Amino acid sequence: MKVLCDRDRLKEALSVVATALPTRTTKPILEAVLLEASGNTLSLTSTDLEVAIRYTLTGVQVEQKGSCLIPAREATDFVRDLGDETVTLEVGKSAVRILGKDDACELALADVGEFPGLPEIKGATKISIQADRFGEILERTAFSAAKELGRFAMNGVRAEIEKDQIRLIATDGRRLSLASHALETPVKEKMAVTIPSKAIQQSARVLAGNVEPVTLEVSEDRVALHAKDATIITRVLEGSSRATRP
Repeated sequence: MKVLCDRDRLKEALSVVATALPTRTTKPILEAVLLEASGNTLSLTSTDLEVAIRYTLTGVQVEQKGSCLIPAREATDFVRDLGDETVTLEVGKSAVRILGKDDACELALADVGEFPGLPEIKGATKISIQADRFGEILERTAFSAAKELGRFAMNGVRAEIEKDQIRLIATDGRRLSLASHALETPVKEKMAVTIPSKAIQQSARVLAGNVEPVTLEVSEDRVALHAKDATIITRVLEGSSRATRP
């Protein structure tokens, strides 16, 4: 695999997927980021098994397609400190070289086959909403979610979808925030799930500055956000259900 791409765009992609890395883990494979290059795109994927992110760069120069699994934090740090406009990623038998004009680093490769990748979502209800509108109701509710660990369903934002409305609710037991927005296409089935705060924060970052429609897929155990450049898939918190309030 050999790819040439804009340094600032690669830095942003790495910083986005780095938010899904676990803070502590006994599985070193989860500290890696999967790179996949083909056509004129480079996709980066990371996961902590609860939340997974895929960020896709388009318009890159792919001289040789392929995939590789590299240490995420080391790659992020090196690319962030580069001063060059263009970065080259060149994969060998056991290592990837990240090259600028005057600087280079070499990182050991991990086995791509061991990486869990993006999980599947089955039986999901799909809804479409403008990115800026969804980002707005996230901002109006997420701050009320409980910050202390162990609060379970309070450590996130509850999304209730019914007919032509999506309603977000968050509480830490002392305060409660609620915001809603109309959907262009009504849903047939009521849904209610609680999205973890980590996934909410990642979604807010992906939605920032985006005014195009995004797609939400909601199932009993997972929620996916499909935006212009990124896909975020998260497990829902315990206490979520298909039943919504009367």
